[in-house]
Amino acid sequence: MKKQILISTIIMVNLAFTVDSLAQTDSAVITNINRIVEQINKDTGFLIRTLESVQFPKQVTDGGHELTGYFKDGELVKMVEWVGLSSCVIEKEYFLQDNKLIFVRMEGKEFLYVDSLATFNSKIQNLTLQGIFYFNEDKEIKKSIEGQTRCGGIPGSKSPLDLVAEADRYRKVLGELR
Repeated sequence: MKKQILISTIIMVNLAFTVDSLAQTDSAVITNINRIVEQINKDTGFLIRTLESVQFPKQVTDGGHELTGYFKDGELVKMVEWVGLSSCVIEKEYFLQDNKLIFVRMEGKEFLYVDSLATFNSKIQNLTLQGIFYFNEDKEIKKSIEGQTRCGGIPGSKSPLDLVAEADRYRKVLGELR
């Protein structure tokens, strides 16, 4: 009986150290991702390529759809997707390292609805959604989402693999433009 308790204790202590070291590993990865994203955002020496929705049709939106790729030394390091809808816009920034998705920042803005005109005023936009997603080896390791938009819902309801697949698709389309 004492032997079983000792073995159980050893297993639990090892498990606690493993969970703690995994958390520290994710923390170190996130710190490194933040550093990479900051470096990319500070850089100004990019080759920039932009596609309109007709050049990469997946879905047609009434407000337009644009995809911009930022290349550094021939490597795609950042993509910005802008989607315009009748009631809002959604913008996603995808950050890549070695052709792998490492970070996504998402913002959604809703247009003011004008009752007297029964339409949306796209000149007045309210930020209603903010999200960040961290990835390591195509697996989400952390996310933070606040709010939602009437046109996009809650982004966390999608699988993180959707963002990875979306980034891969966009990377391939933009890669043809280098």
